Amino acid sequence: MNLIEQLGGYECAAYEYKNTLLADDFPYVIKATGTKFTRPELGDELLEHRRQHNIFEVGDLIMYENKLYEIKYIYHPEKARITDGLQGRTVYDFPRGIRHATDAEIKAGKRLEVNS
Repeated sequence: MNLIEQLGGYECAAYEYKNTLLADDFPYVIKATGTKFTRPELGDELLEHRRQHNIFEVGDLIMYENKLYEIKYIYHPEKARITDGLQGRTVYDFPRGIRHATDAEIKAGKRLEVNS
């Protein structure tokens, strides 16, 4: 059972992550299982879950038109405001063909070509 399941599912884990008052390096313990984790580890698990299940949230970095964008607002499933951090361009419709940026793309600040 993964960390998100142990916390009661994605919504419960996301609530716990967003609403904690404890420091990032404070070790949390799930009493029922004895699992220990930190807030940053939970954040990484939540991001990986969103990547696997094509879920987007405010603050996520996405790839669109071969550029890196950040989701600023989500109005409903088809409407969002995303911005290109470099050019400041804003797009208001949730564009088709978006995907989560990989860690390597975030580090590079651009889309990376995949070698076949």
